[in-house]
Amino acid sequence: MNPFYLKIPSFEAVEMPPLFRPLDVSNSRRYFGIRGCMKSGTNWAGNLLNLHPAISCTGEYHWERIVVPFEDNMAQRPMLKRHNAGERLKNRMDRLIRETMLDLADPKAKWVGDRTPGEIEPCFLPDASYISMLRDGRDVLVSRAFHMLSRPERGNMFRKDPIMAGLLPRFEKNPGYFLENPEQLLSSKKFIIDTANMWVRIVRSTLETIQKHPEIPVLLVRYESLHADTDRVRREMYEFLDCDPDLGKPLDEKTEPNFAQENPTSLYRQGKVGGHRQYWNERVDEIFGEVAGALLIELGYKV
Repeated sequence: MNPFYLKIPSFEAVEMPPLFRPLDVSNSRRYFGIRGCMKSGTNWAGNLLNLHPAISCTGEYHWERIVVPFEDNMAQRPMLKRHNAGERLKNRMDRLIRETMLDLADPKAKWVGDRTPGEIEPCFLPDASYISMLRDGRDVLVSRAFHMLSRPERGNMFRKDPIMAGLLPRFEKNPGYFLENPEQLLSSKKFIIDTANMWVRIVRSTLETIQKHPEIPVLLVRYESLHADTDRVRREMYEFLDCDPDLGKPLDEKTEPNFAQENPTSLYRQGKVGGHRQYWNERVDEIFGEVAGALLIELGYKV
């Protein structure tokens, strides 16, 4: 016998390992995404939705980083127009996304979600619904500053921003440093402008998508409304996904609107509306306002 020959049992006789188990990607499952600018409550919304037995939300997948280059590449390949090869590839990408999400979701859930901060478009699945979080950009700015300081490995911001890089050792040595010296947290003009631009871009894009594409199911949820009446708004989210709101479990420590105390290093740092005031001053207001002031007024956050 050829020593390199290995007899493999028939497919029916092999028990597939969990990684390759067959997954139901049929119409019995439905898909949704949680979107919005980072630090706008996307994580909170995901935890609230996961209190419902019919919903399973995980993340962050950032499908746009795969889908956009994939579609750009397809558009540049004339050969894919032959025999509907392009459509076949799109169908395979569609299935890959669904299978990946199902792999990490509760197998009993009807609704399978992806919690990725950002814009709604490009839509990662053609039949997906979206819950988009909207929060005062000034609170986003402060929350993002603490988020980046407590997770510097997540990006290259500190290599590009010497002022933020200078603040990092103080925070690492004493996580309560900016609670004691609040005027220093927003020292970097670059950080303020970059965050303001990000907030304006994502919010504007979301509002344009809602206006231009009414066929895309979108529920816009204000962080402030969710904070003021968590049970009422989460019921609206359940109903948006066609789930019985009475089946949601009681709120827990990760879903209550207020935390016992501010924890600068935690993903659940404060959970407060208007928390930016503690770190705000005229200089920050002027810098942030030049980029985002008009939108703050338009949305009723500032008069």
